[in-house]
This record gives sequence, C-alpha cells and structure tokens, in this order.
Amino acid sequence: MLAIMETNTWIPAEQPVIEEDISLHLNSKTFQRPNILSYYFTATGPDHFNIYLSPKLNIRLLNTSFDSIVPENVPIWNNRPIYFVNYVWGVSKAPLNFRIDLEVPENWNGTSIEIGISGKGVHDARNRYTVQFRSFLDDFPKWADIIRAVANFKSWEM
Repeated sequence: MLAIMETNTWIPAEQPVIEEDISLHLNSKTFQRPNILSYYFTATGPDHFNIYLSPKLNIRLLNTSFDSIVPENVPIWNNRPIYFVNYVWGVSKAPLNFRIDLEVPENWNGTSIEIGISGKGVHDARNRYTVQFRSFLDDFPKWADIIRAVANFKSWEM
C-alpha cells in the first residue's frame, strides 16, 4: 500500500458524500501480564475497508485475532512497522470484531498503537457524487474506463 501511496495524485475537490462512515470502538483494554496489553475492538464501515496498525516505538505487535502469524517483513512508516488488514464482507453486513496483543514496557500507561481505517465505496450504484465530481468525470473521453470510488480515512491513538 505504501508504494501505491507514493504514486497517487491528489486532486483538490469539495468534500465527498460518505454514505457509510467508518468507526472503531474499543470494547476493552486488558493487561494479560505486566508487559502484555490486549485490545478488543469492533470496526464498522462499508463493505470494503482497510485497517492499518502501527505500534509505537519500543512496542511490538505479538498476536492478532486475524491470523496466528504476525508478519515480520512489513513496511516501515515513521520508523515503525505498519501492518495492513483488508476487510471485505459480502451479502450480510457484519462488523469486524478483533483483538491485538502488544508487548509493552511493564505496567505501561502511555499510548501504544496508532490505528487507521479507510473505508471505500466501490459500488457505483451506491455512491452519491457531488456536482463537482460528476463534472470532473464528464471531462474524460467516452472511451475511457473510469474506476470511481469514494473513500474516507480516520485514525486513532490508543
């Protein structure tokens, strides 16, 4: 994802219409041991959203409920690893409940992780476009195959 971000172009525009917002709810935060901190979350959003996890310096992601293996060869952002989760649901809308376990200094009470979520409206029939965006799309030639998506991003420090 970081490689894609380096080659994208930002086009100034008015605020898009977001039909389904993204949210992250902290259900609980528990020390399993003096140096193991577990977070339990519920994330909601459109049927396509991405979660970005970036532990703070000197804190390590030990485990998640996504997979039994935490990848080791991950991109580095601000001198910290960043983990990427792509969540897609089908016919039945379902929130994503997940857990992360972090190795922290003993009896840690500071922030330990940054979490970002980007929601993507990829279904053209469901998206509502602003007049400015429709005008932008009309500038393309008729033979162009335009892939439209409305997206938003929110982040939290825990």
